[in-house]
Amino acid sequence: MRKKAVDRLFEEVSSAVDISEESVDVMAKGMAHCLSDDFNAGCSLDQNMSDVGKILPHSLFGYANPDRPATIYRKMLGFLCKLHEYESRLGYHLLFYLKAKVVSGKADQLALNHSLSADLTVYHDFVKMSDPSQDLEGCVLGDLEACQSDDSNLFYFLLPEIYKQFPDTFLGSSKLLYLTVSSIDSIQLHDLICQLSLGSFKMFGEQRVLEAIEVSLEWETFEQFSVWQLLSAETPPLQEVLKVLPLDSSAHPEALSGLLFLLRSCQPSSELLVPLLGMPLSDSLFTVTILHYWAVHRPKDLVTPVIDCLGTAITQEHETVEGRSELSSDAIIQYINELRRLLPPSSQFFSDADLCDTLASFSDATASSSPAQSTPKWMKKERKRSLSLSDTEQDVFQPAAKTQRSARRLEDSDDDS
Repeated sequence: MRKKAVDRLFEEVSSAVDISEESVDVMAKGMAHCLSDDFNAGCSLDQNMSDVGKILPHSLFGYANPDRPATIYRKMLGFLCKLHEYESRLGYHLLFYLKAKVVSGKADQLALNHSLSADLTVYHDFVKMSDPSQDLEGCVLGDLEACQSDDSNLFYFLLPEIYKQFPDTFLGSSKLLYLTVSSIDSIQLHDLICQLSLGSFKMFGEQRVLEAIEVSLEWETFEQFSVWQLLSAETPPLQEVLKVLPLDSSAHPEALSGLLFLLRSCQPSSELLVPLLGMPLSDSLFTVTILHYWAVHRPKDLVTPVIDCLGTAITQEHETVEGRSELSSDAIIQYINELRRLLPPSSQFFSDADLCDTLASFSDATASSSPAQSTPKWMKKERKRSLSLSDTEQDVFQPAAKTQRSARRLEDSDDDS
């Protein structure tokens, strides 16, 4: 009976030649009261999607059909907008109806995406007519907030479509990202991770991924961990993600932990090493940890980037005024020394001939410079200690073939000082 009454009311609205704003307002208010229990019942994801449009309140959305004459279509949309003023849940129910309508009629994924995109024209027009002064992002977020509050499972059911159908608005959106992780449970998180890993949709993209990460630094621990798991599943552009460095490990341990696991699956390169080696030496655990992982699991891949970065640092220090350079050769050598202490003497990384030659050349160049200005104290200590090590445990700065020559040079420099 109620459905027939609703159908009759919509037919009257659509066929009316001239209907006052006051009459529309009264009818919308009455219908909101009539459909209150139906909206309270929510949207069942277990029902057959083909039945969604046959029951209240979703059956009323069928009247807002863009294929109908333009005047009737706009009149129906206007009535829905007025109804939305009295029933805030109408927005996300409309999104659910549109997705259910397409899912029930299309088996092919490409056809489904195309059809849903066309059907969401109704939602676009609905948003524009509801509040011309409000942007699309604000309207969609308002509907999704209401959806998340009422039914989180429905929210995560709709979420991928929001990202796919409104990429320019929501890819990398920190607001939608926070709405996603602020109340997510482990099952929902797992489902999103799987969908991102399958490439079903994207949440971050490339343009605003850094902005989303920077905003998330102030969120709660679980929310940040969720962000980094979702980010890792999407395989983001690392060059852009690494721009978040440097970070203080005491203030942002969640981000550094997430970044660490993300980097473990990557092949080291000069581009990746530059921001890592630029981390403060006073907070070196993060950089040392990822360098150690690569030195153990990808030693050959790590050698060339390390050599390139050391060469770049030396060049920059010679060409840049007052030593202002992106990389510091002293910092790189200290990181290498940390690796030497952590890795066994027989490690494949330190057995590489090119790396040994580069480190020996750097040691020679440093020793031939003014000791008081160019040779850090820690390097002097490393040279002295290397003379007392056995051949199998020599310092990385003193390959076996150069030990005696370097020892003589060290004695001369000590006499001069």
